[in-house]
Formats: sequence, C-alpha cells, structure tokens
Amino acid sequence: MTKVFHSFCDVCLRDWEPNDVEKYAELVGDPQVMKFIGDGSTRNLATASIEIERFRQEIEARGWSRWAVSKGPNGPLMGYVGYAEKADGIDLGIRFLRQYWGSPYPYISGCLALEYGFEKICFDQMYCVNDVNNKLAVKLVDRIARIAPFQVETPQGIYNRYEMTRETYYEKGIHNLNRIDMERLVSRMNRSNKAEAA
Repeated sequence: MTKVFHSFCDVCLRDWEPNDVEKYAELVGDPQVMKFIGDGSTRNLATASIEIERFRQEIEARGWSRWAVSKGPNGPLMGYVGYAEKADGIDLGIRFLRQYWGSPYPYISGCLALEYGFEKICFDQMYCVNDVNNKLAVKLVDRIARIAPFQVETPQGIYNRYEMTRETYYEKGIHNLNRIDMERLVSRMNRSNKAEAA
C-alpha cells in the first residue's frame, strides 16, 4: 500500500512507486518544463529512474525528500514537491507535468509540503528559488511563501530566493490551506478534471 505523508482535497504527497517512472521521465524530458531548471537540459528515462530511486532511499532513511504528488494515493503522478538538503540549506522544490500548470494542484501541494516541513519534520528554515523569467513559478511561490523574495545572480541568470523560517510560517503561512475558498477550489478542480478527460 502506498504511503501518504500528507493530503488535502484528495491531493496526496506520497511515496514513489515503480509505475511513476514513465510519467516522471515525461516530466523531466519536457523542454518546456526544464526550460528554467539549471541549464535547461532534459533528462532521459534512465536518469529519471535513478532520481526516483534516490528520492525513495532518502524518504526511507529520513522520512522526507521530493514526494510524488497524485490525486488520491493510487492516482497517476502529476509532479513532485518536497525537500533536498543542499550546501546552503533545505531547498523546497515544486515541479509538475505541463498539463497541470495553472491548476490548483501545484499550489495545494506546495502548501502541504510547507505545512509538513515546519510542523512534522520541524525544520527551522528553508528556501525556494526560481528564475525571475519563470512567471508561473514566481506567481505560485509568491502565493505559497507569502513573503517577498530577494534576487541573486547565478550562472543561469537572475533568480528569486525566498527565505522561509518557522517564525514567518506561523506569522503568515499557517492558514494557507484554511484560507482556500473551497467552493472556488472545487470548481477549479472540476474544470481541470474535465480538461484532462477531454
């Protein structure tokens, strides 16, 4: 049975399963998805499989990494959300298949990860970065983090960096999920489901 770490409105942050590899390969093999990730290089099926295995091992060892995101615990992979330990701290990453861009799912999963990170894992702080030209990502993280980023120069260009602490989370972010207008959310999710089925 697939382990679910956190969920809201049937959006699940769950462990990775063997049948996620093809969808994940589709995700990291899409030039539009990878355009603002590092140098923009896409990845093949073998690399996708290696990455998933690393995520699984990290989850098994410490209970967190990048989690798979799906509708329901057994639904197909929509993307990932979660954490990576890097030299400059704990990085929150969010990446979704292009068909889910603009849907409620990336926002909900980001809020779930933030809540789990501060309340269950008990991180003191974390950060999230995105390319300033990636307008959808900037809008998404602005809504999730609810703090102003500062800009940093990288070899790939100018990036926004959001520094989130437990203090700012409890001050500004704790009610993210509670603030959601459920009627509006359900309407948007229904529209997304109809678009997928079309």
